[in-house]
Amino acid sequence: MSKNPKHTNEPTTPTNEQVKEVVAETVQQLVTTAQEKPAEAPATEEVKLPEVDMEKVKTMNVSQTIRYLFALGYTRGQIVKVFPKVKGRTILYQHVRNVLVTPVKVTE
Repeated sequence: MSKNPKHTNEPTTPTNEQVKEVVAETVQQLVTTAQEKPAEAPATEEVKLPEVDMEKVKTMNVSQTIRYLFALGYTRGQIVKVFPKVKGRTILYQHVRNVLVTPVKVTE
């Protein structure tokens, strides 16, 4: 077996001129893409959420407040975002989910 470079299966390395052309095209594409105005997302209608009775919420504990907001029609994610405005403290999504999934204990 002779080591003739014409018969090797190794890819040929591009010359410096070829590399510069490829880089220039890529940079041009990048600059063009960055300057183009991104496609605007379709306008979504903002959903009007029901008003929260703040006086009623003041008398509730955290779990009761979560259930109250869910009963008004808030989703779990919306409850997480609205809760600091309602109760003055942050809450985790997992806490909201756990409260809504766990049945209420009835005391006798």
